[in-house]
Amino acid sequence: MSSKSSTVVFSTGVPVWLSTLRGVVLALLMVLALAAWFGVMLPFVVLRCLPWPPLQTWAIRCCVAIASAWAGTNRRLYRLFHGHDAYAVVLDKRIRRDQSLLVVCNHQAWADVLVLFNVLHGRAPLGRFFLKQSLIWVPFVGLACWAMNFPFMKRQGKGRVQQDLQTAERACARFRASPVSLINFLEGTRFSRSKQARSQSPYVHLLPPKYGALSMALNTLGQDLHGLVDVTLVYDRTQGHLTWSWLCGRQRHMHIDVRWVDIPQDLRQGQGLSAPEYKRLLKNWVEELWRAKDAQLQQRTQL
Repeated sequence: MSSKSSTVVFSTGVPVWLSTLRGVVLALLMVLALAAWFGVMLPFVVLRCLPWPPLQTWAIRCCVAIASAWAGTNRRLYRLFHGHDAYAVVLDKRIRRDQSLLVVCNHQAWADVLVLFNVLHGRAPLGRFFLKQSLIWVPFVGLACWAMNFPFMKRQGKGRVQQDLQTAERACARFRASPVSLINFLEGTRFSRSKQARSQSPYVHLLPPKYGALSMALNTLGQDLHGLVDVTLVYDRTQGHLTWSWLCGRQRHMHIDVRWVDIPQDLRQGQGLSAPEYKRLLKNWVEELWRAKDAQLQQRTQL
């Protein structure tokens, strides 16, 4: 694997009160930036509602471009407060912004979303997430995500599974029009020790992965996918809230590994495999990824 690494330590030697003040001001500026860019996007969201497909397609592309500008603003704000590339990154050089990619990542904090946007901005297409249906009501964010065809999943009860998979299939089909980074937190929720115990996870630092949406993306996008980007986020240990710690610049040794993984040809469109055989191959492939990720998290947390 060809990769490069850049290491910059978070703010060091800064009094707690000053780091707290930085976190408050940075959070406020990020909220203001979100509101401002949403104001720019709003006319195109309205156009997205009109029942004329060519206009809808154009409006969606405009919304994506505006969302990319928002991601760039957040990245610049974070660098302004906590230094240029204020985290250690190992980034595979094969990742490009003109390719459609699947992105999987471990999930530990709300900051994960902003961190992913920061790291992938300008290096990969704008990310789209599989979101919980309830998030559509979040001010600004929910409507913007709907306008950009983010798939919203019910995730409630067995009867919802087929409906969620159909939603994912329709969303993935729409992503064929232009390059996309389709991001999936395979654990389905943020990691905690209590959730780990309830799920009887065989992993030390991860919850068991879920396969449904990933399977649908592989089958629907098929040969349009160039590869899978496996992101591993390793935060510093902290007694407080991880997202708040990140905003305040207290994650002094945070490490992010972004690596390219080739997708097995048999998993792209099934290649005539029976459903049980396909599920077995997908399960084995993801579990291999998860074992490697768990080992990497274990190694990093011991440093």
